[in-house]
Amino acid sequence: MSSAVTPKVVQSIFEMYQKNKLVVNRRYQRKLVWSLKEKEKFIDSLLNGYPIPLILTSKQKSDETNLEILDGLQRLNAITSFIECEYSLNEHYFDLDSILVTKQLKEKGALVQKEPKLDADSCNLILNYEVPLLTTSNNSHKYIDETFRRINTGGRQLSKHDVRQAGSIGDIPDTINKIASYIRTDSSRTDIVTLKNMKEISIGEKELNYGIDIDEIFWVKHKIIIRDDIRKSRDEELICHLLSYVLLPFKSQTTSSYLDELYQSNTTASIEILNEINKYSKEYLIISFNHVYDEIKKIFKEDRSNFSNTIYKGKTIKASRAYQVLFLSLYELLIKQKKVINNYKNLHDSLKGIYEKHYKSIMENDKKWNNNDRSRLIKSTIGLIDNNFSSSRNKQFEPGGWIKSLENIINEAKSEQQWYDYKAGLVTTSPLKKELNKNLIDKILKTLTAMTNSTNGECVVIVGVAESEEGAKAHQIAFNKSYIKYSKVFIVGIEDEANYLCGNIDLYIKQIKDYIKNSKEISESFKHLVLNKLVSFTYKDKEILMFRAERGEIPEQYNKAYYERHASHNSEVISAEAMAALFKRF
Repeated sequence: MSSAVTPKVVQSIFEMYQKNKLVVNRRYQRKLVWSLKEKEKFIDSLLNGYPIPLILTSKQKSDETNLEILDGLQRLNAITSFIECEYSLNEHYFDLDSILVTKQLKEKGALVQKEPKLDADSCNLILNYEVPLLTTSNNSHKYIDETFRRINTGGRQLSKHDVRQAGSIGDIPDTINKIASYIRTDSSRTDIVTLKNMKEISIGEKELNYGIDIDEIFWVKHKIIIRDDIRKSRDEELICHLLSYVLLPFKSQTTSSYLDELYQSNTTASIEILNEINKYSKEYLIISFNHVYDEIKKIFKEDRSNFSNTIYKGKTIKASRAYQVLFLSLYELLIKQKKVINNYKNLHDSLKGIYEKHYKSIMENDKKWNNNDRSRLIKSTIGLIDNNFSSSRNKQFEPGGWIKSLENIINEAKSEQQWYDYKAGLVTTSPLKKELNKNLIDKILKTLTAMTNSTNGECVVIVGVAESEEGAKAHQIAFNKSYIKYSKVFIVGIEDEANYLCGNIDLYIKQIKDYIKNSKEISESFKHLVLNKLVSFTYKDKEILMFRAERGEIPEQYNKAYYERHASHNSEVISAEAMAALFKRF
């Protein structure tokens, strides 16, 4: 095993970044959390020649030309995003004409030069700064995990929960991280993400114009956790409290020291929780938590008052505790008692001022908040809201029927195009035609075969979402209905074309299914898979249709040919070498 310090100039690092040679393992690596001011200060250090800490990497197992970032993620992102003109230094932006790679990207339209430009000498000083890079050839999980733990517990200024998480690997942190990522909408399909794609699924700010806007994250928007505490992983700390209560309601504790024990292997608390996770399965717990969160979002939807403005009549205080009580009350009713909400508005109204009426005397008394207090409040909350629920075997929560939120899908698609595609609709709008565009359905089926031939996991084509504003405006002109902009896409929905074509969504979906049933282009087994997984759901006031498929035992053909998915394009497999590689995947 060997390690070597090799200084690399900033320009060389940026070229590696552009070639996707710098990767991040989200199994243990912190999210991008640096603020704009922190980034500006770091670039100023480069400009003025100040020394910076060593950046640690390891050679990736699957491709030793790739470097996995062990320490220095925030610094490397600060470098690359500055060169891409995402932010300025002293109100001056990097000059894209300074080096060939950025000049070519500018000419292609991939990068946009912002003004005023930083002077040539300053750009050159930054580009030629030698970044100290230590690379190890030992890429075993055990070595990397221990390295990461030591880096992050060696006196750095981390939050309590970041210290707990540092190097902590296993089902407890993994379950918590996956739930937290779903709520922040920064989830990814795979653990390994390129540094280039990492920014698309990380916490950003309006000034940085990328990733997840921190003010739009549920916790911040509803005043449950403040902005800075999201960066310190307080959301994951809160989820840890929730998970421990769900699994061990009588043994879990509300203390910081209890959370410390959960993240340490071989403590009584962590062993007990792991035993319970194994009883339920990690996937079940993640989906059930996400389902309860989705229901909370429906209760506090945008045309109603948000969580804090509903729960509190006056000043918001102990909001994370109040959220614990409500979440765990809903978990009991929705998941454990298998009930469904029968009136979201009435349920919302029944929560108005609940803190002052029922929580305040317990949460704000002199003694410390404990598990008995939490349990008492959960029982009283269930008593107050239970009349808004009903038992229904047909509608009870089933993990297999849960659908990931559209916002999470859109954010994942930004960095993982192989698995996702969008269609604004299945009716031609320019000019408007009163018939299904069968060619578009054929394209969707072809795309699904290409996706499943290329990658494992569920593949998705979403109908009701336009990738361009031009497509959204064409829909608006055709049906005189507005669209919703989210991130870089435009949500138009399918209900307008369904009503225009058939009178309702059910008949519209039946037409689509009938066409797929009669398709001669795909195998019978693939046809049944697509039909069984076809699903519609509501996002805000828009109905979305989702085509889904996943890899079978053999590659899928479309019209007697094999296709693969490369980024957002399908290409036919023609050469013998490519065909052999395709079948080798199966």
